[in-house]
Amino acid sequence: NTEVYDVCQDPCGILQTVSRVLRVSIFLFWGRFGPSPRRCNLYAMYGRMVVPQKTCEKPDQKAIDALHEELLHGIQSAFELHKAACGFPDRELRFV
Repeated sequence: NTEVYDVCQDPCGILQTVSRVLRVSIFLFWGRFGPSPRRCNLYAMYGRMVVPQKTCEKPDQKAIDALHEELLHGIQSAFELHKAACGFPDRELRFV
């Protein structure tokens, strides 16, 4: 949620250089009192559980794509079901 923390934009590229040398992403963020987050509403939505079926040691791409499609459909339906209660009645969820 972008209302909880602000992230430092490093115009000099110092954090980028250090991140590449250490091979880990480093960023500075702050909230209400330093690392403490700001107060805002956070929402959690629950939908139908997607349970993969174990078919073999290495599933083929078709099985992976089918499970991925089922997962995306579950996320989309949970969003459509709860978006008005979360204050986003006119929003649309798009997967890129």
